[in-house]
Amino acid sequence: MREQAAETVETAEAAYTVQILALQKQKQANTRFLAGLDTSMLKSSRGKDGFLRYYLGDFASPEEAEAFLQQMKKDPRFRDAFMRPLEELAEQRP
Repeated sequence: MREQAAETVETAEAAYTVQILALQKQKQANTRFLAGLDTSMLKSSRGKDGFLRYYLGDFASPEEAEAFLQQMKKDPRFRDAFMRPLEELAEQRP
């Protein structure tokens, strides 16, 4: 039974992410907000409203995403960050 639970966690698909920014100009992100941040896991997408949204992390549960979000909010640049279901992102793309 314990092995089965571990297997479920390993194969669970990501359902949440943390949005850290939404800007109209990419240059702002690179110079002001992303400096010093490990961007190897950074993703971005442009919404129908023209804003470029930046996300970090892929999480299987809201609890995992929330824990990461609280760490990000310790940085003053990301106080407005929030958790998002990944399915919302697909709906907002043009």
